[in-house]
Amino acid sequence: MINIIKNTLINIRRRYKFYQLENYYKIDASSFLEKLKRERSRDTLIITIAFNNEQVIEKQIELLSEFCKDNYMYIVADNSTNKQKSLAIEKICNKHSIFYYRLPELNPFNGYDPSSSHGASLNYIWRNIISKLDSVKYLMLLDHDIFPTNSFSVKEMLGNQDFYGLVKIRELGWYLWPGFSCFLREYLLNREVNFLPSKYGDTGSSNYLSIYKYYDLNKIVQATNEYVNLDITDINEKDTYIDQKNRLELMDGHWIHLINAADWAGIGNMDKKFNKMLQFINEKVGK
Repeated sequence: MINIIKNTLINIRRRYKFYQLENYYKIDASSFLEKLKRERSRDTLIITIAFNNEQVIEKQIELLSEFCKDNYMYIVADNSTNKQKSLAIEKICNKHSIFYYRLPELNPFNGYDPSSSHGASLNYIWRNIISKLDSVKYLMLLDHDIFPTNSFSVKEMLGNQDFYGLVKIRELGWYLWPGFSCFLREYLLNREVNFLPSKYGDTGSSNYLSIYKYYDLNKIVQATNEYVNLDITDINEKDTYIDQKNRLELMDGHWIHLINAADWAGIGNMDKKFNKMLQFINEKVGK
């Protein structure tokens, strides 16, 4: 009986948060949008959702600038819950002349459900910015702790496809993980876009029915991934999230994913992992 009551209260609370989402999505971003519209010569848009880690943003800015071959705009949409971290991220973006947008603090899933918070942030950006930028043809969604170590082009990654990225396969369906995904913007304009989690999977899976369902997964070019152990010694082998602490993800052979940069897993001591990753990046780029 206690569990029934508990689950009922959880469901009521979650439904209320979905009700709050509509107000969140309506918060105006028109002044920021006008700045972007002045960049009409740039046909590629790269967006990352920042969250409480300025180190990864600065490194991502550096490596995108070095390796992206496209005429691109790069937006750091900040969903941080720590104001000091947010100020640090904004300062870094200003230093490098990067478009910085502070997402509204009314995201109802902040501090409640990280996956839904991320999905809601992406939905806000889609509705208020991406869908209204007519000059953009190619879109890349990039997690804040993913870094290129070789030249790339979003247009070339897409090839002849409407989308490209890291596929997540679940029992009920499949979808692209929005932390590493590319899209033709025009294709998305004709679809119902929703990056929230769903019964089909985690963040981005609500797009299964509208974007992915009728594609043959066996005929789609997908990103590859593998894992690299870092051999960090001062960890407990019984840690639930040992993989998040002790390894990197490598996509398409040259995109490095730190994993857990905001320490959502509560592991702590992420500085050591970040420094290990920097060594690995330097080896990959020949520094």
